[in-house]
Amino acid sequence: MSGEVPSRSSRMHRILRGPRPEAVPALIGRACAVVGLLNIAAGVFPRFRHSRMHAIAEVLPGSFGPFAAALSLSAGVLLLLLAHGLRR
Repeated sequence: MSGEVPSRSSRMHRILRGPRPEAVPALIGRACAVVGLLNIAAGVFPRFRHSRMHAIAEVLPGSFGPFAAALSLSAGVLLLLLAHGLRR
């Protein structure tokens, strides 16, 4: 490295090219981990779940709430497992 500051056009070219191919699985793994943690939070904390599902909760039957929480929790765990596998 010569210590030069990269020009604006070279930085834009790097941004437009996208991430390096070897970094893509790690980026997708992080995204899966974030979505998985949000799903687990929605399954564990009722207040978080109701804020996201408030519009549909009035229309659907009452048993939808616990079933959705269990499904969200299991999907979150599966997404965390997928994220771990992608990072490896």
